[in-house]
Amino acid sequence: MVSVSELFTSFKETIQNLGVISIISIITIIIILIALMVVEKKLREKIVTNKNKNQLYIDEVNKINLSNPQETLKKIDYFARMFFKERFKMKRSSAYSELNDLIQKQKNKKNFNPKKISKFCDAMTDLLYSGRKTDKALNQQLISQLIEIIKENPIEEKVNKYKFLKKSKDVEVSRVNQKDLQTK
Repeated sequence: MVSVSELFTSFKETIQNLGVISIISIITIIIILIALMVVEKKLREKIVTNKNKNQLYIDEVNKINLSNPQETLKKIDYFARMFFKERFKMKRSSAYSELNDLIQKQKNKKNFNPKKISKFCDAMTDLLYSGRKTDKALNQQLISQLIEIIKENPIEEKVNKYKFLKKSKDVEVSRVNQKDLQTK
């Protein structure tokens, strides 16, 4: 026959084992949840849309608010420079006159329209460096020209939309450095 003290000891050991098992189970569940959160975050960052970079640029340029002409011009300049940097592998801070020189060297390449780019660059140079004021109509015309340039001079690669949008929102036009707008 089993004594009461043996039953009590056995019961106590069972409770301790259940406590240890519970703690191990909780720790395991927490580790699994943390791992799932990390994986989910990485997957969210890797979501690649079926849009190419050109379409993302077009979408962002179309979102530019035309209410403040000078801020609008800065945003047009920002997206134009980013596009030209990727499309023509040039520095973002390069002047539009440098871009004109570069496109003259590449004018015989496929999917390339140097006349529209040159016209856009001349207009941006005039507005940015001559002191001439811009207005809503002129900005709308520049946006239309930039969209045509983006459509006619494609960047052929897929992009992570999440990172592209995060990058474009992180760089507010109000923080665009004057040095970036000047020629080197």
